[in-house]
Amino acid sequence: MIDDMSVSVGPNLSSREQEADTYVNKIADRFRRRGITVKTQVSCGDAPYEIKTGAIDWKVDAIVMATRSRQRVQKLVFGSVADVVVRDSRLPVLQVSSRRQRKRRVGKAA
Repeated sequence: MIDDMSVSVGPNLSSREQEADTYVNKIADRFRRRGITVKTQVSCGDAPYEIKTGAIDWKVDAIVMATRSRQRVQKLVFGSVADVVVRDSRLPVLQVSSRRQRKRRVGKAA
């Protein structure tokens, strides 16, 4: 079992990177309190590449990604990070709906 750990991109994080690091660790702490081993990393660059490279470097068994809904036209033009990771990764990828996306679905169903 790997110890819980957090890796940042360095001591000179931009304010956006610091914000991302704080957010990611806040979410990870919720799982840690439940006894789940969590590793986090904030990286800059091409998101699909960073995710796939990080997964390989950390020797993970699977990649779990929260997805958010985009309008169809935006998705066709820009694609999505999750789509690229699913298509190009050799590891299993589990996509889960973000909390915001689940709330939207519940609101539409009512």
